[in-house]
Amino acid sequence: GMAYNQRNMRQEAWECLNKANNMLQSNNPVVLARLGITALDIPDYEEDGLENIRKAIELMQPDKEMMFTIYFSLGDYYVTRDVKKGIEYFHMAESYKPNDANMLYQIGYCYFMAGNEDKEYQYWSRYLESMGEDSDDIVVSSVKNVLKKIREKRFMEGKEEKPQ
Repeated sequence: GMAYNQRNMRQEAWECLNKANNMLQSNNPVVLARLGITALDIPDYEEDGLENIRKAIELMQPDKEMMFTIYFSLGDYYVTRDVKKGIEYFHMAESYKPNDANMLYQIGYCYFMAGNEDKEYQYWSRYLESMGEDSDDIVVSSVKNVLKKIREKRFMEGKEEKPQ
């Protein structure tokens, strides 16, 4: 297929690449990408070409669950060793699963450890949202208490309306 492509013989290239793609059960992102790119140059094949390119892109993406787990584990490792690195890795995990309750809690905790009350409040609020209003988890209760104290402090400093 690639040799035909080099010689601008698009139809022949497509046929060879399509055979390879079928043999590989459409699971090889390189073949899918080449097949898609080749199809873009053949009238009436453009839509198939775009679809093959989309599938190649999807296959080339990292495993989101694994990437989340790796970055979360690194954040967890660093949380008591180097809180700034912990925050950095938890934010990388966040890019894969932005509403994961455990991760949101950990980021809030890191900001607590770093003394960044605004970010602590932000992430622990998101944590509570992700857990749901009716959760009676002990961690949820303690986070609610911390947020209440932060709101009371902000009220006393004139930074916030009367706390709920």
